[in-house]
Amino acid sequence: MPPAALPSFALLRVATSIAMLLVQQARLLPVAVARTKLTAGDTPTVPDYITSRSGSFAFGFRAHDSDPTKFLLATWFRFGSVPPQAQSVVWFAKESAMGTTPNATARSVLSIPADGQLTLTDGSIELWRAPTPSMKRGSVLVLTDFGNVQLLGDGDNVLWESFGFPTDTLLPGQSLEGFLFSKRAYTGFTTGRFSLAAHSDGNVVLCIDLFTGDILQNAYWATATNGPYGNTTITFDEYGHLSYTLYDGSINNLISPLATGRNYFRFARMDPDGIVRAYTHPKHGGGGGQNTTWTVSGTLPSAGGCKLKTTRMQGMCGPGSYCVETKERLNCLCPSGYTYIDAEHIESGCTPGFEAQRCGEENIGMIRSPQPHLIAVQKLIDSNEYNEQEFTNEVQSIGQIHHLNLVRMISYCKQGKHRMLVFEFMPGGSLRGFLFKPERRQPWRWRAEAALAIARGLEYLHNGCIAPIIHRDIKPDNILFDYCGIPNITDFGISKLLGSQHQLLLLFCFRNS
Repeated sequence: MPPAALPSFALLRVATSIAMLLVQQARLLPVAVARTKLTAGDTPTVPDYITSRSGSFAFGFRAHDSDPTKFLLATWFRFGSVPPQAQSVVWFAKESAMGTTPNATARSVLSIPADGQLTLTDGSIELWRAPTPSMKRGSVLVLTDFGNVQLLGDGDNVLWESFGFPTDTLLPGQSLEGFLFSKRAYTGFTTGRFSLAAHSDGNVVLCIDLFTGDILQNAYWATATNGPYGNTTITFDEYGHLSYTLYDGSINNLISPLATGRNYFRFARMDPDGIVRAYTHPKHGGGGGQNTTWTVSGTLPSAGGCKLKTTRMQGMCGPGSYCVETKERLNCLCPSGYTYIDAEHIESGCTPGFEAQRCGEENIGMIRSPQPHLIAVQKLIDSNEYNEQEFTNEVQSIGQIHHLNLVRMISYCKQGKHRMLVFEFMPGGSLRGFLFKPERRQPWRWRAEAALAIARGLEYLHNGCIAPIIHRDIKPDNILFDYCGIPNITDFGISKLLGSQHQLLLLFCFRNS
């Protein structure tokens, strides 16, 4: 062998020895390999997940932001921060469309047991099960490059898929034939107040608090495409168009995207503020993989979110609050002197932070809010018979009552034997004026709707309050109308304060700030 060949031969032997040593070491170490499917017998636990073949999506366990010891079973965009931001979660397991979200723990297991059903368990407790056809057994769980989780049976038949059970989000290529429910908060995963629906009569509607009434009364936006044929389907396509297809095949846009093309990750979401938004994120560039910023490319409705109301005149924010529209979302704010009923869910409304005021001239009507407004002040007959604690308890209880058809008490004052109650002003006058003045008489349809509204207010007093309230004095003078012509019941819950005395029905009605 030529002398020059010896160094090369020695080098080869050294390289071979090193390679063998590395192989032996590798056998002793766990190898992190991204799994792309789950098969029968596999038992992934927290925080395991599988990925789509492209790596764009992940499905598995995601920790809650508020409590890292609890986990969602979810699908999310797999880029940016770890764990993924709440906004990147595009599907999560729920007991039903309007049901609760099961919380997994460190001991929870996702599996396809012998019965072939995809099941999430926590010890002996079954938290969730994918609804599949009876007598059908799944064997493989995959995550497609479209973000669709699929349970496959014999012959790769799809037995269940997450696209068929959307939560608050649609991905490109996904269709909606039922409801898309908002979350209660942007970083939470409980069911919220708003929904997008393709109704059975063909109408596409945005609804508020659907679980408390029917769609016609709860819709705050609609396409007015209802008819005898129905069969309307909502679709979100790969270019970012949110559209609906009618029974005759005609396609109509709901959202047209600002950014076009296929080089974007996209989703459409029924957001917690009641607005449907289409979001985009560049697949390449735009800050690289660590950039988790999503851009709004279109909204439904396109503008005027704070002005939306149902046929019952229910707005986007709860009672006692007002709506402010910003670039990214609607915000519900409290007037000065008010506090949120639920600080974590500000759309629930606001309640007065009751503080008794002196009844002197300088304090009458000092109810602060962002805009000047009229108020009504009711003066009770001067008396020393009031029990101090009883009076305070009664007025604070009345102040917590909020309903569309009940006049709201916004403050009160007391000084010595003097007592005053402050209410929102009803500019439409009383029912007496509509019934007994010929020039103001309304048609029977209006009267029927007014009667139903009054009945709803009474029903709430009887069944909706913590302590049932019996009015005892329903009459035309105690039915007042607001700026929108909605009837409101007044003088409820104050009989204990009046005793055998009488009160002045209306003392002040003036503008202040």
